[in-house]
Amino acid sequence: KKLWYFLPEPRSPITYLRSASDLRCHLGDFSEPLRQGGVPKYATRLSQAFASSVKTISLPRSHVQVENDIVSDEGHVMSDGSGIISPSQATEVCGYLNLPPNYFPSVFQFRWAGAKGTISVWDFNKKCDATLRKSQMKFESELRDLEILNFAKPSSSGYLNRQIIVLLSTLGIPDSIFLELLSDHLREMDLMISNRDSALKILGSDYLENSTFFDTVSPVDGRTSYF
Repeated sequence: KKLWYFLPEPRSPITYLRSASDLRCHLGDFSEPLRQGGVPKYATRLSQAFASSVKTISLPRSHVQVENDIVSDEGHVMSDGSGIISPSQATEVCGYLNLPPNYFPSVFQFRWAGAKGTISVWDFNKKCDATLRKSQMKFESELRDLEILNFAKPSSSGYLNRQIIVLLSTLGIPDSIFLELLSDHLREMDLMISNRDSALKILGSDYLENSTFFDTVSPVDGRTSYF
């Protein structure tokens, strides 16, 4: 849960933002979410504008096409939250991100003009820079900057949750396999305390992919510690 404070800045170039109410109006029109779902829906859509993101290119409304979702015969929305972006625009977006050399993501998680979801890179040969689905349009907003929250990247490891274990077990995977994986993992965690290589292996994996890794020297005994 987050709490944001608003302090008007007289010298700000955005001179019309003089109160928290002005800021909310600047972010977009939330009247429709409020009408549909009351305060909970309103709060959800408002928080959408405060997600941690990287500001990239500006996409004019005329350069973005909004299409109907793909719906199955059973009524399931198959394209829920999924749009596409042209390779040329995706290349420009990558210029704003701290990406490894020669790495080009295939999917981005984004926010744009009250829309959210993912956009996949695809050369769709249309006279627009991006195509979004109606399911992605959450509220109306005049903001046109494409903000990136995350992007597809290779993972050095995978995770087994309860649902996947049940599925694999139903498909015939013996329980002994899962118990062996659990034992191996617990053994590695125990070795972290006494074995430097094991600690580096764990800390360098996706267990702490969003954490900072650095080393310090203990002022007591001079030994190096890893965090």
